[in-house]
Amino acid sequence: MTYAVNQGKEPYRLWFQFLKLAQQNSDFRVKKTKYTEWGDIQNVSFRKWWSDIGSKLITLGSVGVHVTTAATCDTDIYHLVAIPRTISPTTARDQVLKLMKELVKTEGGGSLKWKLTEGKQLKVESVRAYLHTYEAQAKLIKQALANGGKASDVKAMHVLCEVRSYYNKKKERYKNNLIPVDSMPVRLTNGGNITDVSLIDPDDSHEALKAVNEYLRKAKNILTNVANGEFPGED
Repeated sequence: MTYAVNQGKEPYRLWFQFLKLAQQNSDFRVKKTKYTEWGDIQNVSFRKWWSDIGSKLITLGSVGVHVTTAATCDTDIYHLVAIPRTISPTTARDQVLKLMKELVKTEGGGSLKWKLTEGKQLKVESVRAYLHTYEAQAKLIKQALANGGKASDVKAMHVLCEVRSYYNKKKERYKNNLIPVDSMPVRLTNGGNITDVSLIDPDDSHEALKAVNEYLRKAKNILTNVANGEFPGED
């Protein structure tokens, strides 16, 4: 199952990053046998992993079913199928389905194992926001534990300030970059771009705090799905 839009390596970069986090957190039971082909990803960058392993496991370039010609069709990625114009869409669907089942039996399933969950185009900026928010919380919890505190000491307002700081620093770092980077999600700016917890007004920042909790929930859902071998999976 694939997304209908080819988004290059970025969805797999996110998959890689979420898998790293899932492996680091005992709350998520990663099915190691599903990821044997991926090797040890903890001590390697995505770029290095993609060059050595990922690009050999995952085929990019598929953009779903579309009209093509023999001259432009890459047969390493696609099956070239002829559909008579005289038959109905229902008949064509049934015959193509039967043909695909026969091809899978004779030629194998290709790299279907590492395809993304079927659905709409992956909103990579949103998924990255979930990832950054989860990482902000994990960083703060680690600091709290190191200082003799508890994970429960880290509240949504602390995470909000931390993730805002992340986006602010990123914006400053890449301000002269010709290629734009992700901007802070609008919901996180509710109540002002305040990064000092002592200045946060829960009422003024209600929507931003709500967004933080939502992003954390969605990040955990993705981590659970990734642990089971699927990305991003069902929300």
